Amino acid sequence: MGPAVQKRPGRRAALVALAAMGAVAAVLWAAADRPAKVTGDTPSARVASICRVADERPSGAGEAIAAAAADPDPTVRRAAMGALGTLAEPQFRRTIETGLADSDPSVQAAAVASLGAYRDDPAAERLAGLLETEPRQDVRLAALLGLGRHGGPAALRSILRAAETDADGEVRTRALTLLAEKTGLTLRTVPPPDSAAFASLLQFVRRGVEGQAAGRPTERRATP
Repeated sequence: MGPAVQKRPGRRAALVALAAMGAVAAVLWAAADRPAKVTGDTPSARVASICRVADERPSGAGEAIAAAAADPDPTVRRAAMGALGTLAEPQFRRTIETGLADSDPSVQAAAVASLGAYRDDPAAERLAGLLETEPRQDVRLAALLGLGRHGGPAALRSILRAAETDADGEVRTRALTLLAEKTGLTLRTVPPPDSAAFASLLQFVRRGVEGQAAGRPTERRATP
């Protein structure tokens, strides 16, 4: 008995396979071209949708998240503000700035922190003003985060002023910790904000801030 002969697929089978591949490709292209949309019947579902859109960044991601910034639920608006900060696209800056006046403090704080993603002088000035004049602690802490995210010399000087003069001990402590991170200083401990040790550490950090403003490279250091 001779060797078995393996039959090659016929023309019809090949055409069927190509048609199937074309159908799959069409579905994939249609999904890719479909504009992003934040969906969900509940606030938690819409928050999850915002996170997914921000992570995957399909076509129209920013527009979808910006639209969610007008959601009636503050948890959704807060998530939208945070997500827009990760995109940091110029066309959505106005949406973030609108969030600075949101009626819900948590949304306002999220918008403040996200504004620092726009690393320019107007953003640093706006955040510095909030840090100096905003009476609510949570918004001032968010301004610190925004200024740290900005990272420019003017932003660091604003954080330094808060570490030196803010009336709230937690704000001063957070400011010092943030400055230490930004200037390459490793803190073993953070002393109480009204102590002589805190004042001494501030002087040490000040030299790092002045060094960065002068263009000297940041080096990892430990507290003396």
